Amino acid sequence: MKNRFYTIILLSGLCMTVFLAACNKEEPAPAGNSNTGTPSNPVVALEDTLCRNWEVKTATHNGSSDPSSVGLKMTINKNGTYLLHNTSYQGTWEFVENKTKVLLDKASSQYKTTWTIVSMTGKKLNVKFKSPFTGGSVEWWMVAYQ
Repeated sequence: MKNRFYTIILLSGLCMTVFLAACNKEEPAPAGNSNTGTPSNPVVALEDTLCRNWEVKTATHNGSSDPSSVGLKMTINKNGTYLLHNTSYQGTWEFVENKTKVLLDKASSQYKTTWTIVSMTGKKLNVKFKSPFTGGSVEWWMVAYQ
């Protein structure tokens, strides 16, 4: 039961991370840009920023400190998958709602989570989401690591 809780917390954090990445403001591509993955393509830049290794450094659950989520590590991959290193759980992710949110594990009724991206840079990610386990309000502050 304890391992399941940590898996859920980690999954929720991952969902929140993805969601936060999607909330970055996107600037429209310049006229005539064919959206080929150049730096002027905000969708590619957003994915490039999100897809990396993340570790939860600070977490809250219903506004209170949540030390059980601190230390969760995940890798978000460009192929639409992610790995929670602490539990070896593998899941899926995708941008939704005009790339303002990240949907995790949409095919899983048990783990399906939507992250709202509060802020995201190449080094920090802050996401908010509803825990699929408790229904509580969760916020994670993550940092990128090698």
